[in-house]
Amino acid sequence: MKKLSSALLGSTGMAGQVFMPFLADHPYFDLKVLSASERSAGNPYKEVAKWYQETPIPSQFADIRVVSIADALQSDVDIIFCALPSGILDAKPIWRLFPLQHGARWPACC
Repeated sequence: MKKLSSALLGSTGMAGQVFMPFLADHPYFDLKVLSASERSAGNPYKEVAKWYQETPIPSQFADIRVVSIADALQSDVDIIFCALPSGILDAKPIWRLFPLQHGARWPACC
């Protein structure tokens, strides 16, 4: 099975840091896009993340350049994981980008 490409919103925060080790060698997801605040965008993850975890930053993510949340939402990935604090992202405009088919339901998100 081909892995699903993915993005992680809020990658430098505590919740994002908890996600990363699980996604490092995940059999179904390939984490390609890391997002954080505008001030962190454009820099390598290892330079902008104040790492709080006991284990080191997974090596495959250390040199990925962080992008803004807006850029991550427009990235060409199969799935977006959200580790943002509540109130940071207004998801209503996002739903307009992905209209529902009749009878379809959204999975858990943000």
